[in-house]
Amino acid sequence: MTPRNKHAKLQKRITDVCKANINFAILMDMSNVTLVKKLKDDGVWTTEEINKACKILQIPISEIPSYFF
Repeated sequence: MTPRNKHAKLQKRITDVCKANINFAILMDMSNVTLVKKLKDDGVWTTEEINKACKILQIPISEIPSYFF
């Protein structure tokens, strides 16, 4: 999968659950700019951020690799 689409599944989940990136960014306590960079694979998701995102987006632990890696 190319870096451009690497987080496509995550982006779709964010849109489905939070309606917009900015809403998700607020819940994550990060700036929208930081979120966009991470979604474009210009930033690294920390374990803490992944865990928080999974809680917000109701992503099961078993599905983490398909969303973040």
